[in-house]
Amino acid sequence: RMNNAIYRSGHLQNSITVDVNILEKAEIIDGPGSVVYGSDALGGVIHYRTKTPEISRSGKQEVSVNLSGRLSSVNQEKSSHFDFSIAEGRVASLTSFSVSDFGDLRMGTRRSHGDEQWGLVPEYVSSSGFQDFIIDNPDPTIQRGTGYQQMDFLQKLIYAPNDSLSFMVNFQFSTSSHVPRFDRLNDYRNGTLRWAEWSYGPQRRVLFSVGAKYQNRTAFFDELNVAAAVQDIEESRYKRLVNSTVRNAQIESVGVYSVNMDLVKQWKAKTQLNYGLEFVHNDVTSEATDRNLETLEVTSAFTRYPDEGSTMTTAAAYAMVKHELNKKFNLQAGTRYTLANLQSSYSNQEFFQLPFDEIQLSNGAFTGSLGLIWTPDSTIQVNAILASAFRIPNVDDFGKVRENGGFVIVPNDDLVPEQVYTAELNASKSFFENRFRIAAGGFYSIYNDALVARSGTLNGQDSLFIEGAMAKIEKNVNTNRAILYGGFAEVEVAIIAGFSAKGTVNYTYGQDVTDDIPLAHIPPVFGRASLEYLKEKFRGELFAQFNGAKDIDRYAPGVTDKAEEALETGTPSWYTINFSSSYYISKTLEAQFGVTNILDEHYKVFSSGPSAPGRNIYLGLRASF
Repeated sequence: RMNNAIYRSGHLQNSITVDVNILEKAEIIDGPGSVVYGSDALGGVIHYRTKTPEISRSGKQEVSVNLSGRLSSVNQEKSSHFDFSIAEGRVASLTSFSVSDFGDLRMGTRRSHGDEQWGLVPEYVSSSGFQDFIIDNPDPTIQRGTGYQQMDFLQKLIYAPNDSLSFMVNFQFSTSSHVPRFDRLNDYRNGTLRWAEWSYGPQRRVLFSVGAKYQNRTAFFDELNVAAAVQDIEESRYKRLVNSTVRNAQIESVGVYSVNMDLVKQWKAKTQLNYGLEFVHNDVTSEATDRNLETLEVTSAFTRYPDEGSTMTTAAAYAMVKHELNKKFNLQAGTRYTLANLQSSYSNQEFFQLPFDEIQLSNGAFTGSLGLIWTPDSTIQVNAILASAFRIPNVDDFGKVRENGGFVIVPNDDLVPEQVYTAELNASKSFFENRFRIAAGGFYSIYNDALVARSGTLNGQDSLFIEGAMAKIEKNVNTNRAILYGGFAEVEVAIIAGFSAKGTVNYTYGQDVTDDIPLAHIPPVFGRASLEYLKEKFRGELFAQFNGAKDIDRYAPGVTDKAEEALETGTPSWYTINFSSSYYISKTLEAQFGVTNILDEHYKVFSSGPSAPGRNIYLGLRASF
């Protein structure tokens, strides 16, 4: 489980600490997933599955090696990967190593939206010694402060003493360089650039887990999986105002300790029971200092999270049954109960006074799901689902202090879990011996006690002097009710031998009905259309990606949706034309070539600080032995 006690709304950056080169697959699970996955799975789950070594079935030594490299023009990407697996007897090993180097990103130059200045970077800050200089950018389409480097390592070992039992050790390590935060580096205050430095420190993730899998028909299970894991995550922020000699550093460390037990029992041929237990403990420490770069004097500063530390512990049990009612109907039902305890302590209130010095929360949540699958024949499938899900307020929700865009979030000790109740209906139909397929679906969710940022006060004041300027106070609060609904449509066509086409479009709407304002993080209409050609050693795809406009009136209040990064009217609609291909030069060597954003369109994805990549030519090479 990657979600931890400081994951926040829109938290995406930890995804890149899972090496894409060693992924077996990434599963997108739509709809509430709390029964199996617990807290945070309100609307779906992204499940990463890394490759696993396999025991030699022949009894002989089996060795495989994979090498790959990739170059991209739009950000001077240079990426390389190596993995090596060996299996002999009852032991198998997989070792993986990847290194990536990304330069500053170039935006597109074709401005179909009509604004000639939006997103351009006319100037940037350059520092020499203790002096900062604002320099004219010779190419305003280059987004200075978007490059970084990353390294990833994975080691897995499997030992299977017999055909029924196996043990696995899994070690993963990922680290990065300092990662500049572009949307802060282009922040202006009083007509001039505000920050000389603003970067995330090395983003580091360490995972060590041991697991056992036992397969044997018993009275209580046919398959048993147990895993114990330790994770060590570090996030840090380094920032310095223009012409200031003081650099602020905030360092957050999270230790995550977990145990999972999952069991599967098959009764006859029609009924399967999945059930299990989960225990997760998070230990959060938060430190902050101000260092004078001239005198080297170090003083304390306000911490992002409670300075005396925080803990978050959850314990849960779940059960899910799948039953074939008859040849046309399948039923799936499940339930989960989770108990959570959170504790935080403050000792340093030098920078601002809180009305409390400790936060203690204890919450429990029941969730359930009921699904029915109808397959009247081999060409039709209809899925109907009723489900509930929950999200427990974590350390980031109730204990964070953060300034952004003239607003400052302050702690709130009065929060309860979010609850979502969802109804979903999806259907698909195939025609002409599966050469033509259409699918469509929709969902409607009632969102109770939704956690949102709202204007607030602290000690009777609605503003706070922080990081050299006054900022409006906000707090995370539970709003009474919100609604979410949306749908999708999809079509697939096998045209002629080797050619196929596919198109999909998605729509989502979210509204806080208590305060009658839009919910944050709701994307505009988006979709994809493609034409693919497959023949022997060659695969080629021409595809378009598109987003509808996001009107400024549909932006949530505050800074969550980053209205300051949009135009006055909102985010314009956009589309890109792209091409990707691969060719097997031999059985062991594959070449990859592509051009994305062929028309070199300038656009921003909704809620993004940087502009999207302009025209990009990439070349990759993969070798397998």
